[in-house]
Amino acid sequence: MKVQDVKKECLATTGLSVELSNSEIGSIDKLLWTVDNAVETGVNQIIETAKAAGKQYDFEDEIPVSIDLRSLKKVQWLLSQLTRTNHSDLFNEANREFEVEVSVINDAVSKETKK
Repeated sequence: MKVQDVKKECLATTGLSVELSNSEIGSIDKLLWTVDNAVETGVNQIIETAKAAGKQYDFEDEIPVSIDLRSLKKVQWLLSQLTRTNHSDLFNEANREFEVEVSVINDAVSKETKK
């Protein structure tokens, strides 16, 4: 993935140029499929819950849906890459960050079970 700022004569950033390989597009496609499924599953669960409670939502309401942490870390990483210039392999760093998060979770569980 190659990300670079597009600058005009005044040196102000006026745009962003992103160049992706075919395999990177494929990775993003797979991630989008995962996110789409999480949204669809979440919406269906919220509908069932809202029906049972007779609850209506406003547009300002936050409606939580579940998505696995690995996919969420990939989305977070991709968005951060699009907002700065950085050259790295797509999602490799996100996978490392996911492993760090899992370690934090496991450490917290281990400390709790030792009490």
